Amino acid sequence: MKKEIDVCIVSYAKNDKLKNITEVGIKSLIESENDIVFNIFVIETNKLVNYDSFKNTQTIYPTEPFGYHTYLNIGIKRGHSDYVFLANNDLTYESGWATEIIKQMDKNPLIMSASPFCPQTQHSSLKSSPVIHGYTVRQQVNGWAIFVKRELFSKIGYLNEYIKYWYSDNDYALTLQINKILHCLVTNSVVNHHQYIHGSTGTEIFENKNILNDYTNKQYGIFINKWKDKLAENS
Repeated sequence: MKKEIDVCIVSYAKNDKLKNITEVGIKSLIESENDIVFNIFVIETNKLVNYDSFKNTQTIYPTEPFGYHTYLNIGIKRGHSDYVFLANNDLTYESGWATEIIKQMDKNPLIMSASPFCPQTQHSSLKSSPVIHGYTVRQQVNGWAIFVKRELFSKIGYLNEYIKYWYSDNDYALTLQINKILHCLVTNSVVNHHQYIHGSTGTEIFENKNILNDYTNKQYGIFINKWKDKLAENS
C-alpha cells in the first residue's frame, strides 16, 4: 500500500509569472515519487486561479486575512494523512526526496519534523552527514519546506498564527526546541527553493510598503515579545 502525504502549499498567483511558479512546483512534486500519493492542497489567494486539474490537487480559497501559518493550518486541517509537508509555492522536488525523509523517520521514530536539503541556500559540505539535528533556521530548519508526522500537532497544537509571515520559521523552530521535539535536516532529500532564481523575493503579494513592513520587519518585534522570557532562559 502506498504511503500518503498531505502537501500544503501557500500561493498568491496574482499574475501569470507567479501562477507558473506554482504550477511548475506542483508538476515537479507529482513527478518526484512513484510509490507515494501526494494529497495536494493549494491555499490560493487569487480566486480566479485553479489547480484542480493536477492529480490529487485541491485549490482552497481562504477567507481569512493572509498569514503564512494561518494558511498552512487551513491545509493541515483539510488533510488526514500520517505525514504532512508544509511548502512554499516556489519549490521543485528531486526524485525520492520524500522517501529519504520517511526512511530517516523510520530509523529514528523520535524524529517528528524534518527539512530537506536546499542546494540554492545551503553548502554542499552539509551532505557529508545524512542527518543533521538542530533548530537553527536556514541550517537545519528550512521554513519553506517542513515535513512532519501529523501526530506532531497533537503535541504542539496547530502552527502559531500570531506571526503573519517573516519569523514564522523562527517561531516554529523555537516551539519544537522548547517542547524537546526532534527536528533534523535530511541531506539526501533535495528540494530546490527558487525564490531568487525566479526573481521573486516572496514579498510581491503585498500591495504597498506599509503592509509589506507590517508582514516583514514588524514581525520581529512580535516574535521577540512572545518569546523573550524563553529566549532569556536559553541564552
